[in-house]
Amino acid sequence: MHRIQLVLVSVRTSAMAEVHHLRECFSPLVDTKNAALPGFTERQDYKEARKIAQITLFSKTPLTPSNWRRAALNRDQLKQHVRYGVEPEMRKEMWLGVIGVVDTDSVLFAKAFGEPVDDMEVENRSFGVPFDLDLLPLYHMKKPSFSPAIERVLSALYYSRHGTINLCPLVPVLATIMLHFIDEWEVFAMLTHLMSRTAWLDQGQSQLAASVSTLHHLLLTHAKHSLVVLERLKPPSMSQDTFLRKLLKHWYLWPFYKQPFWVTVRVVDMYIVEGPKIFYRLAISAIKLYTSLAQSAAGSDVETCVQELLCQLSIAQKAQWFHDAMTIQRLPWTPILTRWVRSQGLTTTDGPDDSLSPPPIYRRHVTPDLSSEILTTSELWTQVWEWLPDWVTSENPVCMFRASRDGYNLHTLYRKCEDLPTILLVIRTTKDQLFGSFISTELRERHGTQFFGNGETYLFSLTPAPVVYRWTGETDLILRGNDQEFLVGSGGGFFGLWVDAELNVGESRTCLAFKNQPLTGTNDTQFACAAVEVYDCS
Repeated sequence: MHRIQLVLVSVRTSAMAEVHHLRECFSPLVDTKNAALPGFTERQDYKEARKIAQITLFSKTPLTPSNWRRAALNRDQLKQHVRYGVEPEMRKEMWLGVIGVVDTDSVLFAKAFGEPVDDMEVENRSFGVPFDLDLLPLYHMKKPSFSPAIERVLSALYYSRHGTINLCPLVPVLATIMLHFIDEWEVFAMLTHLMSRTAWLDQGQSQLAASVSTLHHLLLTHAKHSLVVLERLKPPSMSQDTFLRKLLKHWYLWPFYKQPFWVTVRVVDMYIVEGPKIFYRLAISAIKLYTSLAQSAAGSDVETCVQELLCQLSIAQKAQWFHDAMTIQRLPWTPILTRWVRSQGLTTTDGPDDSLSPPPIYRRHVTPDLSSEILTTSELWTQVWEWLPDWVTSENPVCMFRASRDGYNLHTLYRKCEDLPTILLVIRTTKDQLFGSFISTELRERHGTQFFGNGETYLFSLTPAPVVYRWTGETDLILRGNDQEFLVGSGGGFFGLWVDAELNVGESRTCLAFKNQPLTGTNDTQFACAAVEVYDCS
């Protein structure tokens, strides 16, 4: 774990001592010498954030160097400390420690710029990214230094793996706040880790729509009365579905929009420890607050009415917002994740205007590999590519393993594909049944009889009709691989897809991980392999 010993100021009783104490905890990009900044001299927004924490009273003490080591071993205890506040000198260590950033992550940042791994001189390297950087809040950044720094971070993300960060609106906001406290490569590493976690950072229209649908479902449970009030607040000419879709469109940005800097920092602190559930908590509480304070029907600009109200709240009202959010009962993460995953399969891609789910910005393109012995038509390739997660931007699949060419041997498949971050496994049986799996985890993580993998892995079948089966969230039994077998999905006593070591025979049954029908499309769950191929999707 990355550790940097920060110089602390022992005397904090005077205002100037506290100002100097704060300055010590910022990165060189921050303008700590500008006397006009209220964050360092008058410290109004810093006081406001601390005042909100004191009113909400989640814990009697913030996270400090003296309780960090103990709290790091107990997530509930850490959560309570962080909800009260994080001492400035602890923020960097807490962020990097909780997310799991290590020194070797700097290599990935250097590689994103085509630099040698032992050369981190990347200050003069940057690429264009699909963001209007002038729209980002500077907070306390030095503009001449900030613009190239944020561009380097976003460029590294864009070109290393996450080509769809332009469809991830929260990334530049988080990067801006993080750059106040940690180095560029550390921001890159943190965001890379966060983007690799299912449902932590929405990437693409299907995931953004799934989050809106999930929040709407939570409102039905935890703010049903507020939905009734919203019915009265909607413009008369607008349907309820359209009104809710527009109202909730930017819900994940509500805690950041025109909020004081230290309030946004506090939100990031809690997000790093508690995950995206903190955004759902704040959104539910925000809707309750909006429906209690709104005096008249929403105007034409429905998308900004909640966030405009939130930025006008007094300190006491903001404290109530946070307090109500943290005290919502019966809000476990697993059902939220399950709903989010299922919503991606339920949301429409080209529905009517009043659909709760907006259409995607773009349609996926693929250059078919017509030498395939399984996906032999452009239509099959297009169908399979449409199912891929939005962050997979490759348009040119590369066949890394073909059984007829490389041998019907599972060990060979492992050897040729184990370093790939994302692969597409497709199988054709002797009865011309076509099915397979998208696997979003490196096969090198396999270990004997232990399961591995994440929730973006899924199963699919192309015959007799195209159908995809995504992770249900009900079990973590996603992948298992060893010298005797490879399987995708388990639970309930059966495997979603299983093949033997010779890639000769296999079986597919309904499993708890995906709730899939047998991929063979028949009552005969066993099959014999006629062709097996693996494609690199990265």
